[in-house]
Amino acid sequence: KIKADMTFILKVNISKALQRLKTRATKKNRYDKFSKNFYIKVQNAFIKIAKKNKKRYFIVDNSRDSKDTEKLILNKFIKVLSR
Repeated sequence: KIKADMTFILKVNISKALQRLKTRATKKNRYDKFSKNFYIKVQNAFIKIAKKNKKRYFIVDNSRDSKDTEKLILNKFIKVLSR
């Protein structure tokens, strides 16, 4: 059985994410059409999993600029890799 050593959970403001979906130029897929309540439940479930195993799961606030989020993930990845 293969398990990931490190998983990043991107926490997002659901309302902002749905606004971004409305302005996205590409065609919407079936995942884009679920209700706000669905996304809230899914995000909460992933966060619950992450909090149970803080050594392997990392919660990242994705409401910042995407470049900041990328840097944060890269820095965490490098830190874990260098152990």
